[in-house]
Amino acid sequence: PEFAKIEIVALIKMEKPAQALDVLERARGARLLAPKAMSYEAAYCHFALENYAKAEDALKSVEAGPAADRLAAQIAYKSNRFETCIEIYERLLTSVAAASPEHDEILLNLAAAKAAAAQVAGRKQIGAAADALIESYELMFNQATELLAYGQAKEAAKLLEAAAVRAEA
Repeated sequence: PEFAKIEIVALIKMEKPAQALDVLERARGARLLAPKAMSYEAAYCHFALENYAKAEDALKSVEAGPAADRLAAQIAYKSNRFETCIEIYERLLTSVAAASPEHDEILLNLAAAKAAAAQVAGRKQIGAAADALIESYELMFNQATELLAYGQAKEAAKLLEAAAVRAEA
């Protein structure tokens, strides 16, 4: 069983999700692994293969936690369920230290989700993402995208110029 787990993780790290799923299914079939064993890895592989429904289904067997929540948010984003994605990222923000790299990554992804939601919905007002503390050029870019979705091209252009300066720094 341990060899199968190591092989599955190695295949995932080598960006071979289809092969990892094959090994996982064979190991489960041979009863080397329990039927729900390595469900997170299965969910991740399905996600990487853009099979979001299967990824979400596999994720249901995973114990709740930050890693599962991050993957759930990514699945929601890729499935164009931006409001669900936003809810998950907002919940994750409350569980990490504000000075951590994880916080910045979550904030960046949250801004991207809010920008995508604004583009899809065509809303006319700026959401909370525009009020977020802008610390990275990536976040500035995502917020500029949201501004564009609201038809605020001049403000977006200013933010993109500032993002370019920050990126060069």
